[in-house]
Amino acid sequence: ATHQRLPHKVMLGTENCPTYATRGVHKSDESQQVFAQYGEQWGNFSESLDETMETIFSKPYVAGCFAWCGFDHRGEPTPYGWPSVISHWGFHDECGFAKETAYLLKAWYKEELCVHLLPHWNWAEGEIVRVCAFTNGERAELFLNGKSLGVETVSLKKAFWEVPFAPGKLTVVAYRDGEKAEESV
Repeated sequence: ATHQRLPHKVMLGTENCPTYATRGVHKSDESQQVFAQYGEQWGNFSESLDETMETIFSKPYVAGCFAWCGFDHRGEPTPYGWPSVISHWGFHDECGFAKETAYLLKAWYKEELCVHLLPHWNWAEGEIVRVCAFTNGERAELFLNGKSLGVETVSLKKAFWEVPFAPGKLTVVAYRDGEKAEESV
């Protein structure tokens, strides 16, 4: 509506896409206020990170946004009350360490091909692990101990695999226009 009334104005989002994440956590337990870092849980008062980024990158009159927020901080534990005293939606924790979701933002904004693999690779033998690559590539291929576990098309800067845990080295390779980028855990 605003753009239709003022088509010559550039728009910029503020306090967008509060995304819940707890550094080091890859299985959510909302009752304990810990959140997996796949970029899939957000405040019910906002669009998701995916929806926000799609809007920004599909509308030439939108200059960008200020993602809410850079760092977890005391206060605003929304929707939680006492004894919770900290926000959960920083892209970095209170100490300044990047959460995985910081790498998802990087995949949206970085021009150079990048890829980030999560989660850690230390589980119980045979446990099914949800593996994700955040990348600005077009496709991503996952390898366990050098054996391909399949190529996935990237959607909204993410590719997913369900993998039974086996000891070894997990590696992802992202591809775009003949380039490739790699990361291992």
